[in-house]
Amino acid sequence: MEQLFLSVLNVVLPVLICVGIGYGLALTKSPFDNKVVGGIVSRVGYPTLILSHLAGTKLNVGTFLGMMSAARWLWPALAFWALWLCGFCACL
Repeated sequence: MEQLFLSVLNVVLPVLICVGIGYGLALTKSPFDNKVVGGIVSRVGYPTLILSHLAGTKLNVGTFLGMMSAARWLWPALAFWALWLCGFCACL
C-alpha cells in the first residue's frame, strides 16, 4: 500500500506544484512572459525528462548508439520534408 501511495504521489506532486505556482502568479498579478517560460521548459524540462526516462530504461550501449545514429541521419531528411511541405523549398 505504501508503494502505491508513493507511485501516485510521484505523478501527482509535480502537477500540484505547477498548479500552485500558477495560482500564486495569478494572485499576485505578476507579469508573465510566455517566451521565458517556454525557453526554460525547452532548455531544462525536456532534457531532464529525456535523461530521467533513459536512466530508468534497461538498454545496452550498442542499441542506444544505433538509435542515436539513426536519429542523426533521419533528422535532416525529416527537416527537409517538413520545409518542403510548408513551401519553403518550392524553388528546388
